[in-house]
Amino acid sequence: MSGYLQRRTRQKWKRFWFVLRDSVLYMYRASQDVVAMDSLPVLGYKVQPLANVRSSYEGVDSELVFQLAHDNQQPLLFHADNRAQAAKWISTLQGATMLT
Repeated sequence: MSGYLQRRTRQKWKRFWFVLRDSVLYMYRASQDVVAMDSLPVLGYKVQPLANVRSSYEGVDSELVFQLAHDNQQPLLFHADNRAQAAKWISTLQGATMLT
Protein backbone atom coordinates (compact mmCIF):
# COMPACT_ATOMS: atom_id res chain seq x y z
CA MET A 1 0.00 0.00 0.00
CA SER A 2 1.15 3.55 -0.63
CA GLY A 3 -0.12 7.09 -0.33
CA TYR A 4 0.23 10.46 1.29
CA LEU A 5 -0.23 10.80 5.04
CA GLN A 6 0.44 13.63 7.43
CA ARG A 7 2.88 12.72 10.20
CA ARG A 8 3.12 14.59 13.47
CA THR A 9 6.66 15.97 13.80
CA ARG A 10 7.53 18.05 16.83
CA GLN A 11 4.72 20.62 16.99
CA LYS A 12 3.21 20.35 13.48
CA TRP A 13 1.83 17.99 10.85
CA LYS A 14 4.01 17.33 7.81
CA ARG A 15 2.97 15.55 4.59
CA PHE A 16 5.02 12.58 3.36
CA TRP A 17 4.58 9.73 0.91
CA PHE A 18 4.44 6.35 2.68
CA VAL A 19 4.87 2.86 1.28
CA LEU A 20 4.04 -0.24 3.32
CA ARG A 21 5.78 -3.33 1.94
CA ASP A 22 6.67 -6.59 3.69
CA SER A 23 5.77 -5.18 7.15
CA VAL A 24 8.09 -2.19 6.71
CA LEU A 25 6.76 1.36 6.49
CA TYR A 26 8.94 3.53 4.22
CA MET A 27 8.73 7.33 4.32
CA TYR A 28 9.57 9.53 1.31
CA ARG A 29 9.40 13.28 0.80
CA ALA A 30 7.35 12.79 -2.39
CA SER A 31 5.88 9.96 -4.45
CA GLN A 32 8.52 10.26 -7.18
CA ASP A 33 11.47 9.88 -4.78
CA VAL A 34 13.63 6.79 -5.25
CA VAL A 35 15.34 6.64 -1.85
CA ALA A 36 13.36 6.53 1.39
CA MET A 37 14.10 9.12 4.08
CA ASP A 38 13.24 6.64 6.82
CA SER A 39 11.94 3.13 7.33
CA LEU A 40 10.20 1.42 10.21
CA PRO A 41 9.63 -2.33 10.64
CA VAL A 42 6.08 -2.38 12.03
CA LEU A 43 5.95 -5.94 13.39
CA GLY A 44 5.06 -5.74 17.08
CA TYR A 45 3.56 -2.25 16.88
CA LYS A 46 -0.05 -1.56 17.81
CA VAL A 47 -2.23 0.48 15.49
CA GLN A 48 -4.59 2.65 17.51
CA PRO A 49 -7.26 4.85 15.93
CA LEU A 50 -7.97 7.99 17.94
CA ALA A 51 -11.64 8.21 16.87
CA ASN A 52 -12.81 6.49 20.05
CA VAL A 53 -10.74 8.71 22.32
CA ARG A 54 -11.77 12.25 21.32
CA SER A 55 -13.58 14.19 18.61
CA SER A 56 -10.54 16.08 17.30
CA TYR A 57 -6.78 16.08 17.72
CA GLU A 58 -4.71 19.20 17.08
CA GLY A 59 -7.45 20.60 14.85
CA VAL A 60 -7.88 17.39 12.83
CA ASP A 61 -10.99 15.19 12.88
CA SER A 62 -10.00 12.28 15.14
CA GLU A 63 -11.53 9.78 12.69
CA LEU A 64 -8.61 10.62 10.38
CA VAL A 65 -5.93 10.22 13.07
CA PHE A 66 -4.21 7.00 14.12
CA GLN A 67 -1.00 6.09 15.87
CA LEU A 68 1.61 3.37 15.81
CA ALA A 69 2.58 2.56 19.37
CA HIS A 70 5.29 0.32 20.81
CA ASP A 71 6.28 -0.29 24.43
CA ASN A 72 8.69 2.29 25.86
CA GLN A 73 8.58 4.49 22.74
CA GLN A 74 6.76 7.67 21.82
CA PRO A 75 3.80 6.83 19.56
CA LEU A 76 4.00 7.90 15.92
CA LEU A 77 0.93 9.95 14.94
CA PHE A 78 -0.50 10.06 11.43
CA HIS A 79 -3.59 11.43 9.75
CA ALA A 80 -5.12 10.68 6.38
CA ASP A 81 -6.91 13.09 4.05
CA ASN A 82 -10.28 11.35 4.37
CA ARG A 83 -12.06 8.64 6.35
CA ALA A 84 -11.80 6.00 3.61
CA GLN A 85 -8.02 6.40 3.41
CA ALA A 86 -7.70 6.38 7.19
CA ALA A 87 -9.72 3.16 7.45
CA LYS A 88 -7.65 1.52 4.69
CA TRP A 89 -4.32 2.48 6.29
CA ILE A 90 -5.47 1.33 9.73
CA SER A 91 -6.69 -2.01 8.38
CA THR A 92 -3.58 -2.62 6.29
CA LEU A 93 -1.21 -1.62 9.10
CA GLN A 94 -3.05 -3.86 11.58
CA GLY A 95 -2.42 -6.79 9.26
CA ALA A 96 1.25 -5.83 8.81
CA THR A 97 1.93 -5.52 12.55
CA MET A 98 0.95 -9.12 13.32
CA LEU A 99 3.06 -12.18 12.69
CA THR A 100 1.09 -14.67 10.61
